[in-house]
Amino acid sequence: MKTLDEIRAEVDCIDQLIIEQLGRRKLLSLAIGRLKREGKYPIYDTAREESLKTAHASLAKTYNLDPLFVARLFRIILKHSKTLQKRSQNHL
Repeated sequence: MKTLDEIRAEVDCIDQLIIEQLGRRKLLSLAIGRLKREGKYPIYDTAREESLKTAHASLAKTYNLDPLFVARLFRIILKHSKTLQKRSQNHL
């Protein structure tokens, strides 16, 4: 059986991976913002967001996670991505 410290060390590693992936996601969001600006696409894509919500709900179910928690988490992530994209469009 693992000790409390061993389990916490695993959680710390997972937290680091989550933050690293959020950093990667930020860079991709900025790239998307540039492409949207160049192609004159709107920041908001309702169809894409609905598709993501469906996919996230399915993944939450697959991994036995609370779908409301996952939905709230991604609402925050998507809001931040749109803010980054808007900011990137305003800097030209």
